[in-house]
Amino acid sequence: MPLLSCAVLTALALWLPAAAPPAPRAQPAAVKPGSAEDPRVRKKVQAYLDLAGDLFRSGDFEGALAELRRAEALTDLAVVRYNIARCSEELGREVDAVGAFDKYLALTDTTAGAADRQKRARETVARLAPKLFGGLEVTCPVEGSSVFVMELMQAPATCPWKAEKVPAGTYEVQTFSPGFAPFVTKVTVPPGKSVLVAAQAVPVPPSPPAAAADKDKADPAASSDQPASAREPEQPAKAKPISENGYNVSVF
Repeated sequence: MPLLSCAVLTALALWLPAAAPPAPRAQPAAVKPGSAEDPRVRKKVQAYLDLAGDLFRSGDFEGALAELRRAEALTDLAVVRYNIARCSEELGREVDAVGAFDKYLALTDTTAGAADRQKRARETVARLAPKLFGGLEVTCPVEGSSVFVMELMQAPATCPWKAEKVPAGTYEVQTFSPGFAPFVTKVTVPPGKSVLVAAQAVPVPPSPPAAAADKDKADPAASSDQPASAREPEQPAKAKPISENGYNVSVF
């Protein structure tokens, strides 16, 4: 090869950029033990679902519901929520069924047959809710107040508070306002209607003043008008101990 050609090839090799090293292969994300992606958890959930299906088909809706609850505690599957609603329907627990269907509709179901399940869930809620639920709203006159309804809450909530789907029934509503006494009232929520509770600011009752008679009872000597017969008898002067055989002995 002529010298010129070698020089040209050498210069060209120096000019061309070096080939980029191959990109490192992406490492699979570590699976957190106990998470929904943990193979052991997935195996357990599948076992619950398989058993729930067998129990439902055999007519044991209570048993199927228990297995579905176990699965629900470990993963958030839309079909599990739907099946919980179906078990509640078969058991005649319409309030629970509506609640489970609502939870199902709040999730995204992309599995086969999702459209039919969503339609049935919406129709069931629309049919049952007006017969089973009403609305409850609570307002407070003081900023920073809280409200607590024992049958509906785990802990007090910020006031004002509103719930559009409350099982029909009677409830005790309590409100707590800074600087005021608690306000307590009972309210009945009818099906298909809403109830408004306007809490009142209840003044804190003043503490009763201490009675003079109580003071006299506590300190009888403080009253000079007390008859002598009612006074405590005066104690005799304490006798001086005498000494006997080296002992100090009081004389009674």
